[in-house]
Amino acid sequence: MADFTLQDLEKRVHERAKAGADVSYTRKLLDRGVPHCAKKLGEE
Repeated sequence: MADFTLQDLEKRVHERAKAGADVSYTRKLLDRGVPHCAKKLGEE
């Protein structure tokens, strides 16, 4: 299994954040704010 670092995660989130909310679930989460993102992260 390949290593996946926090830097890789940061890059992936940044790339997905550039997309519109209509095509990116990540963008939708970011649009709802930090508290919502933190809640979703805690669920995972």
